[in-house]
Amino acid sequence: MDENAIDDPRSLYQIPPLRYDSVDPELPLLKYDYPQQVSVFGKLPKRAIQIPKYTGGSTTPDFVYRIERQDADSVYLLVETKAENMRVGDQVILDAQRKFFDMLRRQNINVEFAEATSAPAVFSTINGLIEGEGKLTGLNGP
Repeated sequence: MDENAIDDPRSLYQIPPLRYDSVDPELPLLKYDYPQQVSVFGKLPKRAIQIPKYTGGSTTPDFVYRIERQDADSVYLLVETKAENMRVGDQVILDAQRKFFDMLRRQNINVEFAEATSAPAVFSTINGLIEGEGKLTGLNGP
């Protein structure tokens, strides 16, 4: 286990995940001291949410956050992290996840999806959701 991981009771797991796909942005997201309004967060294991891909197989977002908002229902933020130099197949993953969570949102489920290439962009988006800002379109760059 990474000795710098934060022990936070809001984490989905008693022991922080031992595996992550990339040092940036995933490792800073695992170590961050989230605001109190983030009631639950964690790195999702592979196949936790099996979103089908048209090329076969399935995909799961990397992170989930439950965010408590003032004067509004809580919202779940699901984040797929990608390096800035994405592979060709990464766009298929992003498209499938985006369409899946858009469908849930149209059914009045309080869920937001975003892709992220940097940890600061995720932190900023979480703060925006806490303050009640609108729908996300993506999280790119610092």
